[in-house]
Amino acid sequence: MNIDQNWLEMPENIRKKFDNSVWIPLRAAKHFKNPIKFGYEKYTREIFSVGSIAVPTENVQDIVDNYGWDDFGLSSIQKGYIHNSSYYQADQKPLTLATDKDITGIHLVLEQDSYAEDRVSIWHLNQDLVLTFDLISENDKWLSPKDGYIEVARIERNSDRQPILLEIKAEFLKDYLCARGMALLISAHYERDYITSVPNLVNWSNKEEKKTPVGTWKGHVIPIHEGGEHYGSSTAVFHMSRTDAHLDEDVPDISSIPTDDNLISDSYSYKHQGKKLYRYLSEYWTDQIIYPGKHSVRIREDELSSSTFFITDVDGSKKNSDDLLKGGKWLWFKPDVIDTLYNRRGGYLGFYTENTGTVSCCHEYGYNIHFGVNELGLITVYAKDIAYLPEWQRIIWQGYNISPDGGISKELHASQVSANPASTKAPESFILEGYNKLSESTEKNFNFRLFKEHIELDSIFRRIHRFRSLDQSGFFALAKDVARVTADNIDTNKLQEIVQPPKGQKLGSLKSLENFLAKKYDLEQVRKITAPLVGVYELRHADAHLPSSKISEAYDLVGIDSNQLHIFQALCLLKSVTTSLWTISDMVDKWNTQPDR
Repeated sequence: MNIDQNWLEMPENIRKKFDNSVWIPLRAAKHFKNPIKFGYEKYTREIFSVGSIAVPTENVQDIVDNYGWDDFGLSSIQKGYIHNSSYYQADQKPLTLATDKDITGIHLVLEQDSYAEDRVSIWHLNQDLVLTFDLISENDKWLSPKDGYIEVARIERNSDRQPILLEIKAEFLKDYLCARGMALLISAHYERDYITSVPNLVNWSNKEEKKTPVGTWKGHVIPIHEGGEHYGSSTAVFHMSRTDAHLDEDVPDISSIPTDDNLISDSYSYKHQGKKLYRYLSEYWTDQIIYPGKHSVRIREDELSSSTFFITDVDGSKKNSDDLLKGGKWLWFKPDVIDTLYNRRGGYLGFYTENTGTVSCCHEYGYNIHFGVNELGLITVYAKDIAYLPEWQRIIWQGYNISPDGGISKELHASQVSANPASTKAPESFILEGYNKLSESTEKNFNFRLFKEHIELDSIFRRIHRFRSLDQSGFFALAKDVARVTADNIDTNKLQEIVQPPKGQKLGSLKSLENFLAKKYDLEQVRKITAPLVGVYELRHADAHLPSSKISEAYDLVGIDSNQLHIFQALCLLKSVTTSLWTISDMVDKWNTQPDR
């Protein structure tokens, strides 16, 4: 840290306009002090403090002219209380205008002393703001699930876990202020303190003052003795004691007025000494207004023109999202958009038929988009559905929008135009069900679950879908996850307890499964049924170890045409594995009806 006159004059803080900030402090109590004790050379301290209050917009200038730090700074207490015989809630503060009219200000942050052993204060974001935006609190952050879990407000803490800053995103604050017809007054205090033996660190006098449009800066140069006392100063000490209360009395009483007869006094003074140092202290006080936004899109639901445009025709012409509300058009997107939406917190992916489904990046009802996959692996969506989305979601979709190609998904057309939905099924809808059914079948018939417990099972199955496979590496990554929950997760020991492997042979998980099923079913039939699981297991190594000939064999085992687009290779893989799981489950269920082989 370079401590000089510029640091003390804090131009960056004087230039700071809170109304132009992305994050706006509602309350702050930030203190920095180096390890050096006050009064000694190189002692350094910085302070940033903020208090704030929301008031009706029409009264904001009157309030800022007559109120400030002493009224709603850090010393302001937020509790329910009586004022002029009226009760005020903890978030309310009565204020009187110059016209003697009384109004009520609103605290957006309320500080509570916990009175617990650690005495860590609790800072509450005003509940009205929290509930109005439907925020949830996680790890000192307030998030908006319906806005894609965007961070709306946050607390910063020091090493002792004390809150030192609570700030809110400007777009949400200004939306809230607009809806309530209010502005926010911020009173801030900056302080910088430095002690050194250098006598001419600054070129201003012992007391300097500068006015700015929104505040006052003051600078002080204070000569001190080492230890902190003013240079050349003295300290007077007065000592007084009573003589009319004795230790041997059972009930001492000194309620009488002190007189010369029962009072002894003494005094002396001493002059401070020690090395001469200079304390450079600067302060900046500023009161600023945060004006409401021009619109309240979230709370009041003001309608604004959309800024998103989508390609609607082969010539590349685009239409604004507002124009898409008229209907009659479809839009085309890169398939990457599905995984992008699904992978956001709160994202959802489901399927209606093999090539149609629903996707959303948010839990909020009405945000699900019905999509189809066309013959080129592109995503097609009815344009009007996109137009109904919130702007922030339209922006995501816009990033993957492309010119029409390959026509509308046939199955989407069957549903949305012909009103005759396809009867096909997507493997993504049944692979987990088949997986669980197979374990339930072995548990019912042999008292063990074929697939072992896996701590990441839910997260892995969430990743098992065709839209991860947009290139070869994505396809291999998908195969690896499928192998993790199938071949890698089979309880081999339990299988070998029921059907022992041939003498002298050490069988892996899939060979043990094959040996188990061959006790009741034809070996060639068993191998055909388990082939997809074997092929997927081989493909898990394809990105690092497997030669091309082995990859080709693995593709054949799964029944994949390597000339297809990767998204369709993934679809084939998932179909084959799902069919294998369900078929093996049926074989286990019929176990007792089959003769041994």
